Amino acid sequence: MNLLGHIKDSIIEFKEAIFFFLAFQLIRDVSIVIYIQDYTFYQLSKMVFLGSISNFFFLIPPFLFFRFSVKKYLYIISPFLVLSNMFYLVHLFHLKSPITLGAIAVIAETTPKEASEFINTIGWDILISSILLSILPLLLLFFFFKKQHKVTFRQKLSIFLLLPVYVFLLFLLKPSHKGRVWQLNPINNSFIYKDFKQVAYYFREQNKLKTYIKKRPSYLFKSTYKGKEDTFNVVLVIGESMSKYHMQLYNYARETTPKLNSLKNLYIYKDVISSATQTRESIIRMLSLANGKYLELFYTKGSIITAAKEAGFNTYWLSNQMILGISDTETSVVAMDAHYTKFINSDWNTSSLDKKLIPYFQNVLNNDTMKQKFIVIHMLGNHFKYENRYPPGADYFSNEKFHFPSYLNKDEKEIMNHYDKSIRYSDEFIYEVIEELKKTNEPTVLIYLSDHGEEVYDDERLFIGHGSPDIRKEVIDIPFFIWHSENFTDTLQIEKFRKSINNKYCSGDLFHTLADIMYLSFDDFDTTKSVISNSFKNAPRKVLNSNNQMVPYSLINPESE
Repeated sequence: MNLLGHIKDSIIEFKEAIFFFLAFQLIRDVSIVIYIQDYTFYQLSKMVFLGSISNFFFLIPPFLFFRFSVKKYLYIISPFLVLSNMFYLVHLFHLKSPITLGAIAVIAETTPKEASEFINTIGWDILISSILLSILPLLLLFFFFKKQHKVTFRQKLSIFLLLPVYVFLLFLLKPSHKGRVWQLNPINNSFIYKDFKQVAYYFREQNKLKTYIKKRPSYLFKSTYKGKEDTFNVVLVIGESMSKYHMQLYNYARETTPKLNSLKNLYIYKDVISSATQTRESIIRMLSLANGKYLELFYTKGSIITAAKEAGFNTYWLSNQMILGISDTETSVVAMDAHYTKFINSDWNTSSLDKKLIPYFQNVLNNDTMKQKFIVIHMLGNHFKYENRYPPGADYFSNEKFHFPSYLNKDEKEIMNHYDKSIRYSDEFIYEVIEELKKTNEPTVLIYLSDHGEEVYDDERLFIGHGSPDIRKEVIDIPFFIWHSENFTDTLQIEKFRKSINNKYCSGDLFHTLADIMYLSFDDFDTTKSVISNSFKNAPRKVLNSNNQMVPYSLINPESE
């Protein structure tokens, strides 16, 4: 038989398998289009075609070495396909986002009790719909595929003669490779391959997390609590991508923080910068003794949470960010220093709103009988996509007259509007945290700062984001404020808050400010680096950019230094 004859026979034998993979791919891709609504018909068709053929080439090679029919082989691999699609669809239907590393971490580490709570949260309608759609392709196997004979090795092998044709079509349909030939790998479009990559990534990051935790020794600060209050709560709220230049609290010409503006006992710091332009780099410098480009002290000594634990504080980390990932794993190392940790989010792209943390926060306040508590709340805050950071239909700014910069077009104005709405929602969240603290009638201090700022079309460069190595002040100048409850009566400390609001400060020294606020005493605590201390010393400030270079702040904002 000639070559074309072998290919023809192979296509006949494998056509059911191709349709089988097509059914799984079609369900997944159509669901994405319906829920995300950001694709044209051409894009959908391309996704379905490339994905289904890519699945075929990814999953058929093992079949070369088995001596049974294609149909039997499809029965064997179908449970993996069904489970993969089921988890994917549940995540997509519930969170309006494709499944990611964070979601895999949640699935892998969920207890039966948490799984039950999650099912009640998403609703049985989503769960049942996802299951039914995932098993739908199996009907092809049961009812429509004819009984097959065993395929010869030559027939199996000849199907791969179609690979050059597929790669050629791949090149035509995805022309923007810019020299990255590896993107023409025919299995790159397989959702099964992508799911395997995500699972492998999870295990790599989980192993990295365990390695980091083991690498950090059980360092003792020999920290003690020197406060006069028997009962004392300290809450640190870490924001995400909040620009002080879009806050009413910092004289922005829009009511983005009306609730914070209404608070008494609020001390707003005027000149605080982030130590870095990215979350990971910023937070590990905030909460440990690591400084500048050098992270040795992050690994060789503990965090401020460690020092608080030693001094008798019960410690908590409540997070609306992810436990694993390029921006998250090292942050989670610090989080794991706490007595209790809770991560409620699985993906940057989800609409996981920060107020979902409130019930966990209430539980800590109501059920912890320890006299001293240190609680860290890590917000998702104002991270892109901004429209996912506040409730749909939120009626913010509906009656206002706000003049957008003249250089913005309609779409850019809409993005800025989304960002300002996310600030307004963050204002509500922080205010609600403070209201919960008031209910305890316990002496309390709350500190808020953002990990870094954000550029949101602040000039005619029309840049949006925070990761550029060319640092602008909007990315580095961050909001920082301290609030205390009415029954916090340490007048000396309150006076220190009041007198220090104009100090020029960098969040990389937050470790020392937190130690000062918690009345901790230990050798590594440097009062000259605490913004509230009477011993505080202004020092030249530097910022770590995304190229791992230290940039003097005087070059970023000469007017401030």
